[in-house]
Amino acid sequence: MSTLWTPSGEHPVGRSDQPRAEAAPSSEREPTEAELQAEMAAMAEQLSRHPDAMLNALAAEEFGVSGAGDSNAAQAAIAAGISTGLGAVI
Repeated sequence: MSTLWTPSGEHPVGRSDQPRAEAAPSSEREPTEAELQAEMAAMAEQLSRHPDAMLNALAAEEFGVSGAGDSNAAQAAIAAGISTGLGAVI
């Protein structure tokens, strides 16, 4: 007998004459709109207390940067130049 992996766990897969396993009930429910709004307001309040963290979060969202500070500008420039050069050759 084979099994099929799903997010709710493994389920046996057999022939059609065998009874099917019931799906596990979902213990998580979708949050309501009010709960989401309250969570967003709490996050905004927490970020507003630390302007540098808010700036990092906005930069990460807008520009896709992590702000980790471990990037090397020279290495990035070389990689960009090589990939652009290869793209021009192709």
